[in-house]
Amino acid sequence: MGFSLVILLAGLQSLPQDVVEAARVDGANAWQLTLRVITPLMRPILALTALLSIIGGLKVFDLVFIMTRGGPTYSTEVLATMLYREAFELNHMGVASAVAVILVALVLSIARVQTLVLDRVAGRREGVSTVVASASVARRQALARPRGAREPGRRRGWCCSARWPCPSRPASTC
Repeated sequence: MGFSLVILLAGLQSLPQDVVEAARVDGANAWQLTLRVITPLMRPILALTALLSIIGGLKVFDLVFIMTRGGPTYSTEVLATMLYREAFELNHMGVASAVAVILVALVLSIARVQTLVLDRVAGRREGVSTVVASASVARRQALARPRGAREPGRRRGWCCSARWPCPSRPASTC
């Protein structure tokens, strides 16, 4: 719990203040600022915190072992206490090894799924911003050119991307 709060606090302090200021200037109240500005910016940090908490929950051993040793009729037993009981109390090393492999596979699969989801969300967000940014740059460049002037590098009768005569298109389309 404390480690997660430290990570979240560091994430909140690392937010770009110009974005938060711009939202306040645009008239966003505290609720809109939290939901529409801070939460999307904190999404990677929230995903990291959730991943670390899930992995930590799967690996918990000490509290369960000290308090209940698996509880009455194994009601509070987790994979780590089952691994300990099978290996060191019952001396079933094969079963304990299988439980350890299952624990590792479970932790790795949860981490992989969460990483894929986070990358997809981040990629979608970056892809949209890249398209918008490139469109706005092209528009600014087009507005800066004098009327009737062609783009730099486009010559009449030459293929626009390959820089050699284009037999398939007439010179007026390049």
